[in-house]
Amino acid sequence: MGIPKSDKLIRLVVDFGDEDIRWVVTNIKQHIGDLDECNLVLKGLCFPFITNLKPVKMMGVESTAMIMPGEIERGITLTVNAKPGIKLL
Repeated sequence: MGIPKSDKLIRLVVDFGDEDIRWVVTNIKQHIGDLDECNLVLKGLCFPFITNLKPVKMMGVESTAMIMPGEIERGITLTVNAKPGIKLL
């Protein structure tokens, strides 16, 4: 979902399991393309997130976690070969 008045931010709906569904605002849209392209690229993939942060507002929209990008070059590389809930050190 796009953020009004922003060319960089999108709002993701992320399912962390055990009925923990959160809104996450991120600036990765600028690295992928338009909103439809972001939906195609990101839907169904698993990414690392930080979930123990205080909620913050970005352009008036609350974000309750932070996605952890790995490498951003002509798109985005953010895959993790781990079971959900694993702790990253």
